Amino acid sequence: MEQRTLERTARQQRGLTGRRKAAILLSLLPPEEAAIVLKHLDETEVEILLSEMARLGVVADDTVQRLVEEGLQKLESQQPLATGGAAKVRSLLIQAFGAQQGAAVVKAGGIAERAHA
Repeated sequence: MEQRTLERTARQQRGLTGRRKAAILLSLLPPEEAAIVLKHLDETEVEILLSEMARLGVVADDTVQRLVEEGLQKLESQQPLATGGAAKVRSLLIQAFGAQQGAAVVKAGGIAERAHA
């Protein structure tokens, strides 16, 4: 029985695409929290992710553990996850509303002045 579990785990680890990893991680969340994540995705992404979740079947504990550890290592090795600042806000506004309207919002909000304060 242990041999079968090891073989299944090895097969699962070889087949871990980005979609499969996302599906596994989403399946670990309580339904209410998974729904919050899904709200941030577009319809096509939701369909792809839920389709992958439906195909998961039983995921070996050590596969889940390896995936969580991989995620933690990535989090620990990267630069700060959240950054702010006036330059980032200006960039986001210009990207969202276009150069003219974004610049107007930046100016109206006094964002440029706050960057130098």
